[in-house]
Amino acid sequence: MLLELKDVVVHYGKAAALKGVSIRISEGEVVTMIGSNGAGKTTTLKAVAALVRPTSGEVWFEGRRIDRLAPEKLPGIGISICMEGRRLFPFMTVLENLEMGAFSCRGRDIKRDLETTFELFPVLRQRQKQKAGTLSGGEQQMVTIGRALMARPKLLLLDEPSLGLAPLVIAHLAETVRELNRRGLTVLLVEQNAQMALRVAHRGYVLEVGKVTVEGDSRSLLGNDHVRRAYLGV
Repeated sequence: MLLELKDVVVHYGKAAALKGVSIRISEGEVVTMIGSNGAGKTTTLKAVAALVRPTSGEVWFEGRRIDRLAPEKLPGIGISICMEGRRLFPFMTVLENLEMGAFSCRGRDIKRDLETTFELFPVLRQRQKQKAGTLSGGEQQMVTIGRALMARPKLLLLDEPSLGLAPLVIAHLAETVRELNRRGLTVLLVEQNAQMALRVAHRGYVLEVGKVTVEGDSRSLLGNDHVRRAYLGV
């Protein structure tokens, strides 16, 4: 088991955003969380990444409890997060943004990691001297993912990566997630585009008002009547 959340509760003030969420992810899986706005998906990712502290419950990674670690320690143990909205440094170049992803890798030659990123996203090689804020939305998402990969994570957390992107770009993004998984990376994918997410992932969890209400392999979720009506527009 690579990642496990055990009955995680998170409050924002007096409001409970998570009400006892438990999920498990094995090494080598792509797992998705789907649900409407406010369901608790992003809060779950933030709990994994130590960006919010659980009121109760536990988060375990590779057999180690991590919910009390400082967030800057997470890349060093193998967890990278791509937050919703990309959050690049717009006035820095593509190359500088990518290099920022390797901040926890002091003493390591990062040329190989840059080359791997450029192989995955060839357009970034051409754009590496361009300011990140001048890129298209799809290109910025490539930089965001590439920056996260520079830390050589074992687990990649993706928060709404398809948001605001054109269908063709979303299709490329889905294939990128598959390729990363083929290379051995474990991925936890939060998405409102449930159709895309369930076709990429091995398994999924449905979050509703801070609780896991449905879980299963992607095929069963794609055929689930509630999921089809609520999230797939069927």
